[in-house]
Parts: sequence; C-alpha cells; structure tokens
Amino acid sequence: TELAEASGLDVANGIVVDSKMQTNDPDVFAAGDCCSFPLYGGDGNYIRLESWQAVGEQGDIAASHMMDHHEVKTCADLIPWFWSEQYDHVLQVAGIAANDDISCEREYEETHHITFALDQDQKITSACGIAPQTKIAKDIRLAMKMIATGSVVSLSDLADSSAALKKLMRG
Repeated sequence: TELAEASGLDVANGIVVDSKMQTNDPDVFAAGDCCSFPLYGGDGNYIRLESWQAVGEQGDIAASHMMDHHEVKTCADLIPWFWSEQYDHVLQVAGIAANDDISCEREYEETHHITFALDQDQKITSACGIAPQTKIAKDIRLAMKMIATGSVVSLSDLADSSAALKKLMRG
C-alpha cells in the first residue's frame, strides 16, 4: 500500500477500489488482500479481506474489467466466505455481520449449529457455523445464496432446525 499511496492512489485500510476493482486512477486495478472494496456493492461500507477466496474472485473481476467485459461480476456479487479446520470440527463463515444486526442460533445437535445475523429488514447478512466434518457445509452454501438474493426470513424460522433452509429461501 505504501507504493500505491506514493503513486497517488487512494489508500484507506488498503488500496481503495470500486466494484470493478478499479482505483481512482482509471488505468490501475487492485485485487486481493491489498485492497479495500465496497462490501455488497457500494453503500459506503468498505472492507479489506485477507482470504484466498476473495483474492481469486477479485482477480477474475479485475482482469475481466481490464478487458472491458462489463457483463461480468463485480465485487457487489461476492459473498465473503471463510473456513477453518479445528481438530475434527470445521468452522465456516459466510457474509459479514453489522454491529446492529440481530442474531439467532439454529442448533441441530450439541456439536452442530449455525448462528445467523439479520439486518433490520430481516435479510440475512451472515451465517457462522461449526460442526464435525462438513455437516454444516450445505446450510452455509444456502445461507450464501440467501444473502446474495436478499432473502427475507424470520428469526423464528431460522432458529427452527426442522425447517429446511432451501424452503425458507423460496419464501
């Protein structure tokens, strides 16, 4: 970021880019853990993610826009996703919760649960779960789709582990 700042690029917790990964210099693009990009589009919330998934997706977006393929994705289409193996458990996180989000927990078993965060409009903003092996993988992927589509879901439905997330996504 020091080189970018010395070159006249905007820097604020990373090299500032727009949803196409373009800096304030129209000839310079940045992607990956060096940049700060608009989360979910451009409502003023910028974030810097240091994850291999974000790096790969942002690189594809930057390259496509450098080649003027404007019909491709922008960072507004990205749902942050992280995972980590902790002994025999897998932790997965999708999306980013805001400070004023409301949360609820969906417990399947004592060792298998997901915590969802919803904004004031009851749209899911994030899901975080832990379970042995990959027991929560499918539900985290469904949560990512729900975040991407702006699905509105009640806290009580999300907390009810007998309610299939796929059905909740359809409304």
